[in-house]
Amino acid sequence: MVKLDVWGCDMKKALSAFIVFLLCSAQALATVTAGVTITAVQNSTGTLVSTIATAAYNQTAGQGILVGLKWEGTDSAPTGITDTAGNTYVAGPLANNATDHQSAQVWYSVTGLGNASNVITVTWASASAQYIMLAPRAYATTVGLAFKASGSGTGTGTTPLSSSFLAGDAAMAANSNFGGYSISSSNAGWTSRTDFGGSVGGQTQDRIDSPGGSYTAGMTLGGSSDWVISAVSLVESAGGSTHSTGIILQLSN
Repeated sequence: MVKLDVWGCDMKKALSAFIVFLLCSAQALATVTAGVTITAVQNSTGTLVSTIATAAYNQTAGQGILVGLKWEGTDSAPTGITDTAGNTYVAGPLANNATDHQSAQVWYSVTGLGNASNVITVTWASASAQYIMLAPRAYATTVGLAFKASGSGTGTGTTPLSSSFLAGDAAMAANSNFGGYSISSSNAGWTSRTDFGGSVGGQTQDRIDSPGGSYTAGMTLGGSSDWVISAVSLVESAGGSTHSTGIILQLSN
């Protein structure tokens, strides 16, 4: 009697190719939007100090942090930022007007360490910084965050604008204006988070959206003034606002 091998080599290869096709299709369908949410908002002010700190707050592990700063009185950037959790902070572009001695800068951390009573501290080389605004924000995502791009600008008028920079999943802009004006409006897509008028004259705004292309951070002040602005964008470390999940299957014949 002749025995037929219906599971011969050709049949196995055909079946393997079909299963791989199904898995690739399933992986494409499994692409999901991870999404970024803002989870912590802190605001502190001070003048003629060498250090300024936030109140203690719960910093959840795995999150990115953007820190908006403005100050006057010295043209020097802070020597560093530290926190209780042990995160590493990196300086974004320093926007400075040497005539008015006012500055703005956004720092960021993507280390992702957490602490239930986290305190963020900013340090200058001397106690010459005045009219300081410290405004950190924490952003949560299921896949982590990484640096994307930055921009900065200086000018005079009612509309502070940073240079165009690449879009990310989350972005922050920090502004200083010498006239002490508050914001009358923010650019489309941006949300005002901090608005100190008077002697401080500092603002922050942010946006959470999908990366792709570029945008310009901006706001309109209540009056004309010298201004400086700095901005940083972060992107989900999986490579954008979407990430894929899938299964790897190994077949042998």
